[in-house]
Amino acid sequence: MTTPLARMLPPGLPRATRLAIVRAALLYALAAALWILLSDAAVALLVRDPASLRFVNPLKGILFIAFTALLLFVLLWRQAARLAAPAAPDDEQPLTDAPGLRQLLAGLAALTLVFVLLAAGAMQLTWERQRAEATRQLQSIAHLKVTQLEDWLAERRRDTELLQSSFLLREGVPRLRTNGDPALRQRLLIRLDNFRTVMQHSDLVVCDADGEPLLQAGAQLHSGSPDLRAAVRRALADGDIQMTDLYRMAEPAPAHSHLDFVAPLPTPDGQASQAAVVLRSGVGATLYPSLQAWPLPSDSAEALLVRRDGDQVLFLNELRHRRGTALTLRHPLASGLLAAAALLPGYRPGDLIEAPDYRGVVTLGVALPVPGTTWWLVAKVDSSEVFAVARRDMLWILFVSLATWGVAMALAVLLFQRRQLRHAEWLQREQADKLHALRLLSAIADNSADAIYAKDTAGRYLLFNRAAGRYTGKSEAEVLGRNDTVLFPPAQAAMLQANDRRVMEEDRLISYEETLDTPLGTRTFLAIKGPLHDGAGRVNGMYGIARDISERVEVEAALRRGNEELHRFNRAMVGRELDMVRLKAEVNALAAALGRPPPYDLGAVEAEPEAPA
Repeated sequence: MTTPLARMLPPGLPRATRLAIVRAALLYALAAALWILLSDAAVALLVRDPASLRFVNPLKGILFIAFTALLLFVLLWRQAARLAAPAAPDDEQPLTDAPGLRQLLAGLAALTLVFVLLAAGAMQLTWERQRAEATRQLQSIAHLKVTQLEDWLAERRRDTELLQSSFLLREGVPRLRTNGDPALRQRLLIRLDNFRTVMQHSDLVVCDADGEPLLQAGAQLHSGSPDLRAAVRRALADGDIQMTDLYRMAEPAPAHSHLDFVAPLPTPDGQASQAAVVLRSGVGATLYPSLQAWPLPSDSAEALLVRRDGDQVLFLNELRHRRGTALTLRHPLASGLLAAAALLPGYRPGDLIEAPDYRGVVTLGVALPVPGTTWWLVAKVDSSEVFAVARRDMLWILFVSLATWGVAMALAVLLFQRRQLRHAEWLQREQADKLHALRLLSAIADNSADAIYAKDTAGRYLLFNRAAGRYTGKSEAEVLGRNDTVLFPPAQAAMLQANDRRVMEEDRLISYEETLDTPLGTRTFLAIKGPLHDGAGRVNGMYGIARDISERVEVEAALRRGNEELHRFNRAMVGRELDMVRLKAEVNALAAALGRPPPYDLGAVEAEPEAPA
């Protein structure tokens, strides 16, 4: 059954070429980078809520792996199939060289580097994306917790204002301090207790200017604390509502933490107030649980309420992973802990902090100040929990990257082996063709009357035909691989080697007449010598065709000697004729002197120019 993928991939065995794998891998890298950039932009544009992001990000990572793996597979397959497709006869290029181990290792190293960079980039991107997501979540939760704290404090301030405006308290407390009426005391206590019950507060206290309780409704019955006395004095002095900081009291047991709002009670006659109403909130049952309530499922996340106390950080609330710490646990600001880092100068509210928490566990946290207080709210979660999803995604990326890398390596090795096989087949054909050509050349050379030979650049014989063996008295087996010193005397061997070197150095055809001592006697050869070249055009030897011209040389020498003899005879005959002419001329001159006619007619001779001596 033919699948769409099989129809998409052309058939054929791979035929590797240089850098084919690297080109495919680079295309893979480009497509993967574009996927990462565009998909992140799409996710940021379309998905906002954290719950959807937790689902979409792993899904996007899986799609990224599937897309890039399929892309790489298709690229490599199509490249291999294209290269393996048979070419037209006119376009077919011979495999003149085989890819070596160094080339294979270089290609595999380049491909491995691409995979390492892609995997590392994907892992880093996953890590940073998870870190950014954790930062956004912590910032959102920190803002939420600060808002809850502000609302909690504002609600208690409003209750305090409502209690301050009570007509019964304004009128009854001064009268109670004056006459101590038990009935009035009872009415006031009932009023306070009803208000406390309805508004769900732990204690309501009316105290004097020294902070000593006058009336108290609630379960925690105790005298005023130093923090309360100071708040009462500020409230009476300023005439405005004051708030204490969180403070801890050991009595009555068990130890408990409080936060008080103090409002001066106005007097009917407009005089300075001498009493204050205190709304006391037990934060252990209200504030601390709301701080620890985390809006998302988490095994380690918690909110810390801290403030600076001298050169230390003081933990104000009960902690999730350690009990009995409210207003007792302290750490130096220089400890490097998460809560301490949030209180150091230079920290910008809302920035992500990565540091150990009070347990020594590395955590990620965000800190924000609580307006109107000295408190800082720190939202934190263990780093291991934050990056658990990222580690899982990274393991998937690593696994799929390794699997894809393994497939790519296997395909690369297969391509290499196929090219090696094709090169071996080409070499076999080349050797067969060369063997055929050599056999043909050997048949031609052995049937030639001329000596035919070939030498390498060191002067060693590569070819030595029968005619050459006849002239030298050596067989082919005795000569191949050896030089001219085994055939000729040293001087003649040196002359031949010098001629051969000139041919290879000048890279041109040169003719020589070489006289050599042979078993047939001294013979003269007309040698035509030319260079041999390799596939790259470099000179890698020389060849020669030597024809025995000894008889022609002897004939030419004999003819030259005959010509010289004839020339000498001719010169002698001409000299005698000239002497006879001169003698006849002298006789004619003597006859003329005697008054006789000249006995010789020399007119024709005298009319011709005198021949050169």
